[in-house]
Parts: sequence; C-alpha cells; structure tokens
Amino acid sequence: NLVWDRELVFKYEPTEVQTHTVTFKVDGQEDQTEKVANGKTVSEPEKNPVKNGFTFKGWYKEGEENTPWNFDTAITENIILVAKFEEEAVVQTHTVTFQVPGVSPKSVKVEDGKLVPEPEKPTNGKKIFLGWYNGKDEWNFSSPITKDITLTAKFRDYEVIFKADDAT
Repeated sequence: NLVWDRELVFKYEPTEVQTHTVTFKVDGQEDQTEKVANGKTVSEPEKNPVKNGFTFKGWYKEGEENTPWNFDTAITENIILVAKFEEEAVVQTHTVTFQVPGVSPKSVKVEDGKLVPEPEKPTNGKKIFLGWYNGKDEWNFSSPITKDITLTAKFRDYEVIFKADDAT
C-alpha cells in the first residue's frame, strides 16, 4: 500500500493590482478623480458638466483636444480628461408689435436681421385697409428687422362716387 504522508499546501499570496488615476477636469470646478485597474476602462460620468452660456461637447484627453475620448479605451497610465465646451450662440431678437385701432396689439419676436411675416389684413368696419405703417412710412415686409418696431394698420373710409352719363 502506498500511503502519502505529505500534505500538499497551496499558498495564496495576493499580488498588488496596479491602478491608474483618471482625473476629470471642468473649468471653474473641482477636479474629480477615479482609480482604475490597469487595462480596465473608466466609465463616463453619468451627468454632463454644466457651464453657463456654453454647451458641453464631450470629454477629451488633455493634449488631444481634437478627438473625443473613447470610453472603451483601456487605461494603462494616469490620464486627465478635460470637459470641452462650445460657446452658445446668442440670438438677438426684436419685438414687432402690430397695432390695429380698437383692437389689443399683438406682438411677435423676430431674430435680428430676419423678416417679419405679414399678418392677415385686418378689418375695421366699413373702412379700406391701406397697409401697415411704421410711423408715416408704409412697411416693406422684405425689410429685415434690426430693432423693436410698432407697425400700425392704416385705414381710410370707403369713397362712394356716383356717375351718371360720364358726369360725377
């Protein structure tokens, strides 16, 4: 008979896992860091950073601001990911108010340099609509809007002309 008088012993010695630091930088905010095991990926933050007057465009590795960071990339060194923002375009608008005698005025917002659409012709009892006027001048609806204006509907009374045998 063969008897084993030896005991097999396995020793487990934990090895140190190498980690890297991923730093998320946002202008004007405190940096956030995350430790990531070598060869693993870092998760994109759940919430996009916010900067007043700007739109968040994504995360970019510092020094490589032309290519968005691919969050499927394995982390093999300490890296800094920078939030990239684009300034929001400020759209200037103007108010165009349409005034019809005896009716509450109606206003529309129009982007600077754009045209205001001509509204339906208003009616005023037994009067003839002459047009929309900006002060004393009739408004040309192909003119771009560059400031707030009020356009007033002008009317005139019907004129009745009687003719009999070419005589008025």
